[in-house]
Amino acid sequence: MSNPKVISLIVKNDLCIGCGACVSVCPNKSLETGLNQHKFIVPKLNSNPCDSKGNCLKVCPTEKEVFNTSKYDTKESGSNIDPLIGNYFGIYAGYSKTYRASSSSGGIATYVLDKAMEKGLIDAVIVVAKGNNNFYQYKIISERKNLVESSKTKYLPVTLSEIFEFIKNDNRRFGISAVACFLKAIKLTETYTPNLSSKVLIKVGIICGGLKSGFFTDYLAQKAELKIQNFENPNYRDKTNSKNALDYSFTAKDKLSGSLKSVKMRELGDMWGTGMFKSLACDFCQDVTANLADISVGDAWIKPYLSDPNGTSIFITRSKICESLVQEGVSCSELKADELSRKQFVSSQSGSFSHRHSNALIRKSIYEVIYKKSNLPDLRISLKSYNPINIFIQLLRIQTRKNSLEFWKITDGDVMEFDKKIKFSLAFLRLVTKIKHAFRLLHKKLRK
Repeated sequence: MSNPKVISLIVKNDLCIGCGACVSVCPNKSLETGLNQHKFIVPKLNSNPCDSKGNCLKVCPTEKEVFNTSKYDTKESGSNIDPLIGNYFGIYAGYSKTYRASSSSGGIATYVLDKAMEKGLIDAVIVVAKGNNNFYQYKIISERKNLVESSKTKYLPVTLSEIFEFIKNDNRRFGISAVACFLKAIKLTETYTPNLSSKVLIKVGIICGGLKSGFFTDYLAQKAELKIQNFENPNYRDKTNSKNALDYSFTAKDKLSGSLKSVKMRELGDMWGTGMFKSLACDFCQDVTANLADISVGDAWIKPYLSDPNGTSIFITRSKICESLVQEGVSCSELKADELSRKQFVSSQSGSFSHRHSNALIRKSIYEVIYKKSNLPDLRISLKSYNPINIFIQLLRIQTRKNSLEFWKITDGDVMEFDKKIKFSLAFLRLVTKIKHAFRLLHKKLRK
């Protein structure tokens, strides 16, 4: 029995992001989703034979021929056309007065979907919320009062495979909240799913720092002094007792005692820049701002918003509908929205732009030359940044990402043993990064 192309070319190359689009378009239903050895969701071959026609590969958002989003970025697209952040109407920082407290930052994503339902623009929303296993999965919510379930960022792997199947036979109009690669999957799947584009009408794009393995949640739970098998309701962005926007906690409930345990995320070090527990596919994603969305929403990691512990969203309106919803929200005082410049927005996501654009070509070369990986996605932006120290840092990040997954697996999720094994990788990366910043400051001083 032949392997589906998406398995032989994507899954076996560690490039799957678990969206489930391939499962939904397989004519023989030979694919199903499940967890792999590193607790990422991937498609797997079941007992049905593969027809080898490759529909699964054609809807894969990380397949090299379709990875570029720019050729699909043809929305009503605002008057501003920008090669870096996509087409847009406006850029803002602010919050929803209703949903801010229950959200990770400003509650803009929940507000937009709520208003779209209230105005009859959509009938239901597709969002990540608590599933039957007390963790999270994509669900369809039809009642506005239940939308608060979908608030807050969730870093557990999820898939759209079952949702794709469901909406094929559902005549309702939907809004969806998803990261950039999932929005690409939806766009590509429209070719194979009749009327999908007329059903998913409003797309809220979540500005993403990278998809995490299920190991990430297990690690945070143990750091909060919880046992992996005995916790539920993980909350990755608890703002309780925060002093500023970066001072949030991971919390989860102990199933046995019912008590809530927590750990300050800042105490754990940099879980994002290091690549800890991250999907390899994220190292090739250059869609920093969710270009295919109607509105893209992230965190306002710039002053003065950083000092506000209640959280502030940064958001880009890309369709007339979402620009109108924002302006109406401001007019009726439901939203607080400060207009920002393009420069301010890019500054708020500077780390992501640096990693995904300036250093992407370095990483791809490292994977091809040192790790002998082939069939890697084409880069839309291939900036030539050959600073030797940048090359070294990217190599260390790649190895740290790889080590985090392997070490967690071989220590069987023992956080103390894991910390011992990963300690050198993190310390070395931290040291080299400090040296880089010191050289940068010295260079600026010498140029004055």
